[in-house]
Amino acid sequence: MSRPAGGVPTVSVVVPTHDRAELLPRLLHSVLGQEAVDLELLVVDDGSRDSTPEVLGRCSDPRLRVLRHAQARGVAAARNTGTSAAVGRWVAWCDDDDVWAPAKLRLQLQALADSPGALWCNGGAAYVDPALRLSRVRSCPDPRSIARDMLQANAITGGGSGVLADRELVLRLGAFDPAFSMYADWDMWARLAHAAPLAVVDRPLVGYVQHAGGMSQRTLHLAFDELDALEASLARLGARRGLPPQLDRKGLGMWMLRQQTSAGRRVDNLVLPFRLLRRRLVSPARAVAYSVLTAGAPALIERRWASFWEVDPDPMDYARAWLEVLRERERGATGLRQGSASSR
Repeated sequence: MSRPAGGVPTVSVVVPTHDRAELLPRLLHSVLGQEAVDLELLVVDDGSRDSTPEVLGRCSDPRLRVLRHAQARGVAAARNTGTSAAVGRWVAWCDDDDVWAPAKLRLQLQALADSPGALWCNGGAAYVDPALRLSRVRSCPDPRSIARDMLQANAITGGGSGVLADRELVLRLGAFDPAFSMYADWDMWARLAHAAPLAVVDRPLVGYVQHAGGMSQRTLHLAFDELDALEASLARLGARRGLPPQLDRKGLGMWMLRQQTSAGRRVDNLVLPFRLLRRRLVSPARAVAYSVLTAGAPALIERRWASFWEVDPDPMDYARAWLEVLRERERGATGLRQGSASSR
């Protein structure tokens, strides 16, 4: 949907990006292809050194605004730059490697309209590979218990790409904390959960892309290094409501283990459980069992993880349908580019 000149968009979409030029065409199609929503798209180039400026410069859609950091400042700072520059009543964020269902923003706006007092919204998420092939889906969180749930684990789906929120509320809460890299989403969503009611859409609205490499060693170190600060932040939030510290350390440890299983780095998989054990993120029995299974039967672990995820056919079918729409769009755009190149 185009916007009349001088009009104010309903939704501002903020995309932080750094050296991911090859992913931007898909991202632009996904966001700018949203159904029946008046939006602006702010892409924050966080000090890219690749062809990101050239790729963005080729997009002629007037809804796109490009902001640039001369030096990389991290995903939280990039999101904050975009959020501060946005003008829409509502703001949504999308990571540069994720995609959205064409109806994502429309359905979230409708959910907010149907939920008096709600000032932010989340839906379900589809977990996909880089080719947008679906592996599983995750249901939306329970809005009735979200404030308590966020003190235990990150119950919000879609990582940094699943939330639509009141922009003024986000700014009043201080936006994303630049001290966090791994847990910037969790910290922000937890503060929102303690500030306002949540509306939900019980459909998978985000294609959350999982890369074959899984967690890098640098990312894993960040997950450890930031853990104490996250726990302190969550404890402060809980104290305001008289809730005791209750971070689900075991659940967080299991998430880290799953990331390493997906990466397929066998040596790292053998060592990681005992690092988690030292931080009280897994039990001794689970650390030993995981190391033994990793050495002998990694496929068994993958099947075990899959059993924890939503497999109801309705959300799976819904996700497959819109993912196929995005793949068709991408194939069509590729064909147009190839045809244009051959004509020259």
